[in-house]
Amino acid sequence: MGAACAAGARPRAGSGLCTAPGRRRRLPYAAVPNAQLEAVYGPGGAVARLVRLDDGRVYVRMDRPLEAGRIYQLWRLLPGPANASLPRSLGLFASDVMTHPMPLQAVLAVSVEPPGGSSQPSTPLLFKFRLR
Repeated sequence: MGAACAAGARPRAGSGLCTAPGRRRRLPYAAVPNAQLEAVYGPGGAVARLVRLDDGRVYVRMDRPLEAGRIYQLWRLLPGPANASLPRSLGLFASDVMTHPMPLQAVLAVSVEPPGGSSQPSTPLLFKFRLR
């Protein structure tokens, strides 16, 4: 069953989430020429906003506060055997982060982890987003 999306949002294939152009509070980098802004939605509303820059870097801002004693971990999901995803950690962050340049079609994901992070996601992914 697909995600029930807010007005103006559209379902993201295979993710159970919705995306729509982000138009809320001002984001760093959103005004950079040719920046692409996306909002990512899940059950209960907005999860994150992403800004992809011309050079391939991606700025990620989470829209939900963290529980005490937890940290966000950013992952790049690489293709693995039998259509499995192999997560590669891109780092830990409290609310926002900028990636190094990412190729189009790269899949980014975020999980909530204990301090210090994990070698693999230890909680369900908050979102998976294929860059376009």
